[in-house]
Amino acid sequence: LTFGTILGNTANTITYSDNGGYHWIPTMSFCAGDSFEIRKVDAALDQPGRALGSLITGDTPVRPTRWNDQVTEPCYSWNNGQVNFGGGPGVRLNEHYFNDTPMPGYTEFTYPHPLTGSLPWSPPTTTTRTSLRKPWGKKEKKTEQRNRRPWKKTKEKPTNEMAGGQENLGD
Repeated sequence: LTFGTILGNTANTITYSDNGGYHWIPTMSFCAGDSFEIRKVDAALDQPGRALGSLITGDTPVRPTRWNDQVTEPCYSWNNGQVNFGGGPGVRLNEHYFNDTPMPGYTEFTYPHPLTGSLPWSPPTTTTRTSLRKPWGKKEKKTEQRNRRPWKKTKEKPTNEMAGGQENLGD
């Protein structure tokens, strides 16, 4: 499969680009008697400036009813200089991308950002509570002290004794 982009033509000559810039694809060439097709490509799948559409996946994808139903969703560039875009003839200025044009509905940021103001840094103030009320207005409950039994030493049982030879394990 070889392809190219037609750059110009006369009555008996077609000038075309060399294999679309893909160096691993053989250069397109013709011999006497060869047949060829000329097709007009208005939009390629997932090209810059196109978006949404039906999901096409897998090794043998099933084409949706409205195949390649993507819509134009242009790219915008401003305050960055000019875009020198080499996306081929299918990606067109003022249709798929705009130079020096903010996106419609864009709200400009406030510069400098309000949180980066020039106020000097000050350490946070600490406060101590003088009330038994919790900050959200409820009184603190006193914790109940439970009556617990006093600690008792366990009775010496043969099962509590160390096995022989373990007295000096930490040495």
